[in-house]
Amino acid sequence: MIFKADNWDGNIHHPANKFLEMYSLETLVAGNWVSIVVGDTASPGGGTYHTVQSSDSDDVDGEMGICGICVTARTDAGLTRIQVAGFYSGANVAATVAAGELLVASTTAGQAQDSNLVADAVQLNFRIAGQAVTAAVANAADVIIFPHPAFSAA
Repeated sequence: MIFKADNWDGNIHHPANKFLEMYSLETLVAGNWVSIVVGDTASPGGGTYHTVQSSDSDDVDGEMGICGICVTARTDAGLTRIQVAGFYSGANVAATVAAGELLVASTTAGQAQDSNLVADAVQLNFRIAGQAVTAAVANAADVIIFPHPAFSAA
């Protein structure tokens, strides 16, 4: 696959890298996929922020699906930089991910897996978060992050 400087490969538009500052109440590891926790907000310095946590397909506390990848690691609560669209090198993925596979949340916190591993009956409950550009090596791969609909105007 060839990526040109204008982010167009002739067939599919790959968005430019986009970043947001989001609030986390937990430890986040750079390279881990994160999700917005619906209804959970924090108000540091007078602002109100929806919080993010490491993505996990078996969470039942109101996640909106994967929204991006943590860029700045956190060991405590606070604002952190999240990449919400574009190319990311070294994203946390399952060891079985091959180049070209579409990615969804796995049962491992912060990790994405091949969408084909999700049973057809429940696949509509999973948001396709991105696509692997390279195969996984030591649970890391280069990926394209698909923009979350919540950030379509970001």
